[in-house]
Amino acid sequence: MVLGNYYLTLERKDAVNTGTIYNDTNEVLKAYANGYVHLHTRIGVHAKSFNNPTFTEEQNNKILTTSVGKVIFNEIIPDSFAYINEPSQANLEGETPDKYFVSATELGEGGLKAYFENEELIEPFNKKFLGNIIAEVFNRFSITDTSMMLDRMKDLGFKFSSKAGITVGVSDIVVLPDKKDILDEHEKLVERVTKQFNRGLITEYERYNSVVEIWTDAKDQIQGELMQSLDKTNPIFMMSDSGARGNASNFTQLAGMRGLMAAPSGKIIELPITSSFREGLTVLEYFISTHGARKGLADTALKTADSGYLTRRLVDVAQDVIVREEDCGTDRGLLVSDIKEGTEMIEPFIERIEGRYSKETVRHPETDEIIIRPDELITADIAKQIVDAGFEKMYIRSAFTCNTRHGVCEKMLR
Repeated sequence: MVLGNYYLTLERKDAVNTGTIYNDTNEVLKAYANGYVHLHTRIGVHAKSFNNPTFTEEQNNKILTTSVGKVIFNEIIPDSFAYINEPSQANLEGETPDKYFVSATELGEGGLKAYFENEELIEPFNKKFLGNIIAEVFNRFSITDTSMMLDRMKDLGFKFSSKAGITVGVSDIVVLPDKKDILDEHEKLVERVTKQFNRGLITEYERYNSVVEIWTDAKDQIQGELMQSLDKTNPIFMMSDSGARGNASNFTQLAGMRGLMAAPSGKIIELPITSSFREGLTVLEYFISTHGARKGLADTALKTADSGYLTRRLVDVAQDVIVREEDCGTDRGLLVSDIKEGTEMIEPFIERIEGRYSKETVRHPETDEIIIRPDELITADIAKQIVDAGFEKMYIRSAFTCNTRHGVCEKMLR
């Protein structure tokens, strides 16, 4: 579904009949049905024909620059929603940006085709952005409208993923030309670390960590260059970039290098697998990689029992926690902030407070305006205002501080 909508909203500079202008969406759909244009053809449509309430009067008198696929995609969006032409939050929450509207007088002799030659291609809609569209429609429209749009989005996705015929062949896996140079460079760094260890300048622990870090950096460098070198219409790149299947690390193992493997004990083996699946592994590299394969199967078998037992224990604990009243009237709260592990963000502050009840009055530090009072629900908009005002922590209502006997109150569980 994700892959189909991603393919639908792609744009190509070499698409057939780029720069043609149409009176309305019906003309666009007829042109596509007759094979005159491709899904990825960039076209112009008279903005007035959309009858979109978010278009300004000035925009209505111009031509909207878009693609055939995006015209089809916007058919599933509610009528009073902005025309979605780019994967940005500004386009979702506000209006279609002015830069996509062009007047007939602005076009030179070459017309819209010449205009497109100087314009960058717009990014297609990936999994994350499709989720943002669904969330925005859900927040602004009824559940019925949202479910209807979801059904249509699903139909579009399956239809156009079938039409795209995206699959992976050996020829799509392109080995990076600079790979040998990158490996040689990092091999020299490993040799330098080994010499330092032999001279007694560093400990075994420091040597091991340095070697692991060097080979991790080598894989990251190969991964970055590999994803940059792939064509935007390469099936492997499309699967990864759309969020449909796999990620950059998976495809680095296919075309770059497998990298470092973990031993059955969990410790990382410092000897890297420098070959990729496309090139083929040596006997030693294949043997090293079997550690990871066996560990994966063993972990899966063990975790099945563990997760079942954990579920049972959680049910036993939670079955007596019943919502017994609307508000327990407690004067205590829980201080929440970002959850981080080192530099990695686990859960940001804004996500922790959204949908919860405040336990304190929050005032804007500059205007002294009250953003939220105690025992009020923190909506998505209010949560954004709190974060934008510079707050990094606040007190909220929590089940840990609830005074309700034999259960909890409603305001603790939101």
